[in-house]
Amino acid sequence: GYTIICLLPFLFLLLGRNWLDKVRQQHFPQTSPLPSTKALLEVLALGMAVWIITSFCFAWLVYNSEGLDVTPFWIIVGAYAAGYLGGYIAIFAPSGLGVSEGLVTLILGPYIGTNTILAIAISFRIIQTIVIWLNILYTVIIISRGAQREID
Repeated sequence: GYTIICLLPFLFLLLGRNWLDKVRQQHFPQTSPLPSTKALLEVLALGMAVWIITSFCFAWLVYNSEGLDVTPFWIIVGAYAAGYLGGYIAIFAPSGLGVSEGLVTLILGPYIGTNTILAIAISFRIIQTIVIWLNILYTVIIISRGAQREID
């Protein structure tokens, strides 16, 4: 339930979009308009899909490491989401590094064991980082090939 708190700023933006855009136009007339309500809802849906997929992958890693009878699925998924939201809020830590893993360990430690869940959380962070950098590399390769074709 605590992870839903992150929707409050989004709801403020969504409900106050027209008012916020008027304020933007008044104070910053040369800037581009805010995204449409439809675009905001599409971003919300995409963001939720990414969070769901990532949370399921974290739970899958926990279950593969410790077995299916470790702890209920929703506690694992909720701990992951809460830990990473805490990491986003921790502005003193770059990318929530350490904060996210610490919160996940704090929440799941009593169920799985502190050392074990800390190792799983750090491993998942490393896997996520590798996946992100592979996506960046793939995108750069695709863009550079497209630019090369335009030149030829």
